Amino acid sequence: MDVATMRTGALRRPLSRRAAVWYAAFAGAVILALAVLVLVRMLQPPAPADPGRAVLSPAVRDARAAYALAWDADTVPLLHIPLDGSFGRYIDLPSSVDVPDFPATGTVEWAYPLGRYFGWELWIGGASVGGRGLQREHCIAALRNDDVRMRCVPAERRALSALLVSVPYASIAPEDRPVGMDPGQRLGFWWRIDRSVAVVLGDDPDR
Repeated sequence: MDVATMRTGALRRPLSRRAAVWYAAFAGAVILALAVLVLVRMLQPPAPADPGRAVLSPAVRDARAAYALAWDADTVPLLHIPLDGSFGRYIDLPSSVDVPDFPATGTVEWAYPLGRYFGWELWIGGASVGGRGLQREHCIAALRNDDVRMRCVPAERRALSALLVSVPYASIAPEDRPVGMDPGQRLGFWWRIDRSVAVVLGDDPDR
């Protein structure tokens, strides 16, 4: 018998009983491990959405932008608009111009235009439930053509720096933008706790 015939015979020789049992056990272990892995992945809850990519409602975005600008230590003040008079006591709704439709819970009792700043018309207003001074609210609005930014909060929350609306870089006409403003910033119109409205420049939290 030549060498080739001997090798062929060696390859065709059946496995020993011990080897066959070992190979069967190994294959079974692999199949079981794969089945367990698939089952574990099927039972796992879906991964939570990235909060940075979540779709936020306009109200949530506005609130986040308001607090971000109000509490940003690097915010740059541009203008300080003093408020003279006792607002909400003797200032009525003006009849010569259209009053913004403030998103107040109660009835708007008074509104006052503060002028145009950086291309945006600025208003403040006040409301209460049933006209009885209950649940008083303060409101601020910035308008430019059909673009409107408005916010109302309970009057006591104005002390928490909550009453601010902001305008992104893209919503300001190039000729109206403050000098040095870049695409990563926005303007904020902030009715402060004192008798003033401040116009500030700060980072855009949505950028």
